Amino acid sequence: MKKYILIADPSKVSRFVLEQYLSDKYNILVSTSIAESKRMLSMAVPSIVLVAYELRDGLGYELCRYVNEKLKNVPVVIISSEESPERKRMALESGAIDYIVRKKIDESIVNYIDEIVELLDISNLRGSNAIIVQKDSLITKFTSNVLFSLGMQVYPFNEENLSDEQLVATKPDIIIIDLDIGNENALTLIKNIRKVGSIKKVPILILTDSRENKMLRSFMLFGANDYTLKPLTTESLLLRVTTNIRTKKLYDYLERVNSELYTLATTDPLTGLYNRRYIIEQLTIMNYNFERYGNNFSIIIMDLDKFKTINDTYGHDAGDKVIIDFASKLKDSVRKTDFVGRFGGEEVIIILQNITEQNLINITQKILTEIRSSNFNYNNFTIKYTASMGVKYCSTYSSSVDDYIKSADYLLYMSKEKGRDRAHVETTSGIIEIV
Repeated sequence: MKKYILIADPSKVSRFVLEQYLSDKYNILVSTSIAESKRMLSMAVPSIVLVAYELRDGLGYELCRYVNEKLKNVPVVIISSEESPERKRMALESGAIDYIVRKKIDESIVNYIDEIVELLDISNLRGSNAIIVQKDSLITKFTSNVLFSLGMQVYPFNEENLSDEQLVATKPDIIIIDLDIGNENALTLIKNIRKVGSIKKVPILILTDSRENKMLRSFMLFGANDYTLKPLTTESLLLRVTTNIRTKKLYDYLERVNSELYTLATTDPLTGLYNRRYIIEQLTIMNYNFERYGNNFSIIIMDLDKFKTINDTYGHDAGDKVIIDFASKLKDSVRKTDFVGRFGGEEVIIILQNITEQNLINITQKILTEIRSSNFNYNNFTIKYTASMGVKYCSTYSSSVDDYIKSADYLLYMSKEKGRDRAHVETTSGIIEIV
């Protein structure tokens, strides 16, 4: 289906020329005044608006501002009979994405319009954010207008007032740096951006009027992703920004998918603890470090006491909730460097790195006390539960991690046999019972 273009121009000759070039590919709406254009815009939303510098009832800038305010993201191009820097400045300040001199219009206008309309259609950048670092206010305005037509939010800065906090707060999807701020300043800014964690992978687009290979290599080497030459054109800016942001979004998506796959592969879906396979992998790594570097570790195996009674009394949903609560308390009781995993059913395993025997005894007592004092509420019932523990301080190397697990499992069995709600800890000086 043909897209719409609004041509607002009181000149019959100019309208005829534009229609001749564009009517084969687009539905053309024609007006000669601001008032007439507003009526047409209330009936159809065009893909682009071509506005003459002078209309019957005012200047085209007024219509340009109206389109930007009311229709948002519909691009406007101002057409003028003069190559006037002042008129171009006013066009950009009113929100136009380009300023075209009428005598330069020929059949290439079709390709120009096609590129802009197609890029706007496929870009899908609505809601994206851009930081622009420039000194030239006119280029800043031009860049902002073009990105605004993509549905983007633009934050203009100069290098003096751009802090790390602002870089992070704006959550940019692209950072555009104009070399008019100076090569050294630009290079320093790029290096700094690549050190800020949350934005270190945001694409950086350089605006330059030089093709000097050595300079551009330096910028690319230190973190810039792309560049485009000045004087800027609407098409090149649209293309560069669209390409870089779409690439970023693809990488973000792949990272998110990989993270989700990693989580699925390493965690237990009920509790969010690590799963058995991941725990065994980490235990194998620690055992290797134990053999090579002497980095000791300890294993705690825990089992909820009389868990079948909880299921039979309150139901399996309540049992699941107890396991979740149990897991949460264990995660909160150990260090972030320790590993807590669900070993199966209501059994949990904890691996503690680089811990002394006394600290191991202390944390065992802490966990017992924490679990023993818990009151879990479910469907107006207060469910109390306890756990038994087998704790192995690994002071002697074994080539098989199963040996450590079997030792801790035996200590757990001792705790169950001795009356539950207790721990047996194997240290270098013997087995200690903690109640």
